Amino acid sequence: YRDRGDREPLRVIPFTSDVDSIEQALYSLRADGGGDYAEDMQVGLQAALKNLDWRPDGIRAGFIIADAPPHTDYNQQEDYLWATQYANRNAIRLHTIGASGLSQDGEYIFRQIAATTYGQFIFLSYGETGESAGGGSPSDPGKVSHHTGSNWSSRRLDDIVVALIRRDMA
Repeated sequence: YRDRGDREPLRVIPFTSDVDSIEQALYSLRADGGGDYAEDMQVGLQAALKNLDWRPDGIRAGFIIADAPPHTDYNQQEDYLWATQYANRNAIRLHTIGASGLSQDGEYIFRQIAATTYGQFIFLSYGETGESAGGGSPSDPGKVSHHTGSNWSSRRLDDIVVALIRRDMA
């Protein structure tokens, strides 16, 4: 998903067991568009939850990876709160991954989505240290943009995703 008015605001990639086609689809994705900070995450959540062919007997988990929160000013009926309730009712766990630059509001929303669906919130630190007020800033380079305290560890993103999938399958 991107934002309203962007070229190709939504691309749905159907579920498949063909790992090569998944890899090809992921490599074809590019971050682009916008013009404002928030994105139309809700249209992406709606498509993922309602339009994909979720197996009734499978482990159901999704990953939201973003550096911006959803638009909350589009007055959508099926917003991120609807998505968390829908996912929870349908046993779909949503893990949220906040990339650098995610604001405190975005962190709050991502944590809310993960907690409501029994997922986990993860932040990408890119080797940053220390604390900042969220969202980072040019005057405060190298600071972690998500309040971490001392209770965090650093691992590769792919290792984290695999560990979460293994946990979900257990």
